[in-house]
This record gives sequence, C-alpha cells and structure tokens, in this order.
Amino acid sequence: MPNLESIVAVVLAGLALSATPGPSMLCVLSRSVRQSRAAGLASAIGLGLGGVLLAAATALGLAAVLKQTDWAIDILRIAGSIYLAYLGAQMI
Repeated sequence: MPNLESIVAVVLAGLALSATPGPSMLCVLSRSVRQSRAAGLASAIGLGLGGVLLAAATALGLAAVLKQTDWAIDILRIAGSIYLAYLGAQMI
C-alpha cells in the first residue's frame, strides 16, 4: 500500500489538473452562463471532487485491480452506460 506522502502528492496533482483549462472548464462555463452561478459552482465542485477521488483511487491501486480483472471493468462500463442513459432520459 502506498504511503501517506504518495497519496497526498497524487491528490494534489489531481487538484492541479482539475484547475487547468479543458473540457471540464467549458462545462462549468456553459452551465454558469445558461443556468446560474450556483449551477456553475455545483459543476466545478463535482468535477473537482471527481478528479480528487479518481486520483486517490489510482494511488490506492484501484486501477491495477481493474486492469487485472476483466469483469470488474465491464461492470464499471455497464454501470456508467446505464447512468448516462438515465441522464439522457431525464434531459428528454
């Protein structure tokens, strides 16, 4: 298991990457303009938290586990597809 310093370094790198311009920033900008400042802030917080959780999970070795087990990544993909379909149905 990685030591605490490694985990903190990866989490900080995830925060830094979340703050760089890219598609996530365009998402926050479009939600802020189309909906409200609160919607943009909620998007920014959600994207930042997601990046930090992904970085922490990677630091803890979740990516290695998913790489070794084909069924785990398939379950993750199916769950993500179902969630995206649900979000699409909500938009309609």
